[in-house]
Amino acid sequence: MMESENLLDTQWRKFGKWFAYSVLVVLFFYLYLYINVKYVSNGLFALPIYLIIIGITLTGHTIFLLHQSTFDFLKIYRFILFIFFIFITYICLVLYIMNPTIVILYIPITAMVLLLSNIKITALFSVAIIIFFNYLEDLSIYFGIGLPKNFYTSEAISVQQFLSIIISAYFTFLFMYFYSKMEKAKIEMKYKRNGVFLTNYELKPTDDNKDKYQKLYDAIIEAFKKDKIYRDPDFNIRKLAELLDTNTTYVSKAMNLDGNKNFNQLVNEYRINDVVNMMKSDNTRKYTIQYLYTQAGFSQQSTFNKIFKEHTGSTPSEYLKKLKNSKQTLKEEI
Repeated sequence: MMESENLLDTQWRKFGKWFAYSVLVVLFFYLYLYINVKYVSNGLFALPIYLIIIGITLTGHTIFLLHQSTFDFLKIYRFILFIFFIFITYICLVLYIMNPTIVILYIPITAMVLLLSNIKITALFSVAIIIFFNYLEDLSIYFGIGLPKNFYTSEAISVQQFLSIIISAYFTFLFMYFYSKMEKAKIEMKYKRNGVFLTNYELKPTDDNKDKYQKLYDAIIEAFKKDKIYRDPDFNIRKLAELLDTNTTYVSKAMNLDGNKNFNQLVNEYRINDVVNMMKSDNTRKYTIQYLYTQAGFSQQSTFNKIFKEHTGSTPSEYLKKLKNSKQTLKEEI
């Protein structure tokens, strides 16, 4: 099994390679367009050819460094993010008047910020970008770099819009995919770093070490409460054991000894409580029942309905109706 302290570094290295090779492909593609397509060579993408060549050189050098075992991609990621932000802003200032769709390129930039920070900071960054959009045209005119609406043919603008959407979608998917991978790596590292769990070399299944099993059970509950790992529809006892760096036998025994529940019972309990809490929130009306149960980790409505009734004594629809009547009664009393 991979050493826990290297999990996140490994994901960053994989991401760095995918990112660098993807950028290199895009740059070579643009170089091909400049050489072979007339209206592109005339400046459709507002990028001088020498900048493309510089970009290819720097990206190639980054790829070389990524194949060196001691290179840490995260150290230069902040600088890369800054350069990309400046680059995209320049492109948008030049092309926004002619093609407002170009601002879609800020979506992967936002995803890049998420990789480096958290959801709260990314949300604030997104709001700042949306506000900035309102001033793009004015700034473009102020700096005198914006191209007029009729500068290129409709065919050329259509090509530009198509490429912008494809590139933005690809890089956004790439960033979000590795964001998911890194978040999982962080969770695994958090539990494996503690070094308090049961392994094949520490205890045999017959050993009755209450402290070890109690710590393992506490870790299971912490993973359920804080990280909501039960929301994964494919979550099973094997995944839980891997997360805690132990095996399924010890997980089952810890649950039976300290929680008096098996794995499925615990998962269903947390999923149903999750759904009930969402139903009780003020935003319930915005969501369908299907959204609520899939958000909690259920994949089949029939399974959800059955388990929900076992835990609450009502069907989901009946429970929502009771909540609505209860809230209405409370309002009338007030």
